[in-house]
Amino acid sequence: MKLEPDTLSEIRNLLELVEKEEAEDKIYKWGVAPAPYERLAILYRKDKNYFAEVAILERYVKQHHAPGVKPPRLLERLDKAKKLVASKAVRYQK
Repeated sequence: MKLEPDTLSEIRNLLELVEKEEAEDKIYKWGVAPAPYERLAILYRKDKNYFAEVAILERYVKQHHAPGVKPPRLLERLDKAKKLVASKAVRYQK
C-alpha cells in the first residue's frame, strides 16, 4: 500500500518525537510516553507493514516506560503484530 504524503509526514514527525522522548528519558529518567509509539504502530498496521509495527513496538519495550495503562496494551499489541508477521511468513513459504 502506498502511504499518503500527510501520513508520511506524520510518521516522520512521530519518529522525531520518539527520538526526543528517548533522549529526554536518558536525562530525566521519567520514562517515555507511549502515544507516539502507539500511533506509529497504528499507521504501520493500516499500511499492512507488520514488520515496521513490530519494530516500533519492540523499540518501545526496550525503553523505560512512563506510568499508565498503555504499556500493557502496547505489549499485547506487540504479541498480535508478531502473529501477523508469522502468518505472512507462512503464506510466503507455501
